[in-house]
Amino acid sequence: MRGALPGLAVVLAGCVHAPIPDHRSDEIAIRTTVARLVESWNAKDSANFSSVFAARHDYIAVDGQLRLDVTPAGNAAAHQQVWRFLYPEGSTIRMDVRAIRFPAPDVAVQITNRNDFLREGRTQALTSSLTGVLVREDGAWKFAAFNNNPGQSGPGAPASPQ
Repeated sequence: MRGALPGLAVVLAGCVHAPIPDHRSDEIAIRTTVARLVESWNAKDSANFSSVFAARHDYIAVDGQLRLDVTPAGNAAAHQQVWRFLYPEGSTIRMDVRAIRFPAPDVAVQITNRNDFLREGRTQALTSSLTGVLVREDGAWKFAAFNNNPGQSGPGAPASPQ
């Protein structure tokens, strides 16, 4: 047994632990991206709304429609129609970011606890959760994949602030 300890010390000394990255500034930037998304939705500003998406991205709408390889211009045009026919003036959204993880450099997964779509004149919101994969593109965090999931189930889903 005594002979094994020096060998263990050599093995442990040879282990190099990479420092855990500090993502605080990235988390702030991602939360800012989500806030821009919300602000531009509420302003019905399709140019600003689409600017938070990568040059090519995938999008699953709250109704389940899958749109692959979308450009920001295509996203802007689609949302002009959404705001015109489904969510007219006075309709708003709210989002609460629940988690942000970084599975790889320049890649983040963002999950909202709630994503409330509030239609003018309606007291009940359409609630969903959002999972977004963001990538660092031209120095900014942008959505490469965006998945709206209808409803919010399970514990730990606090109401959005009023």
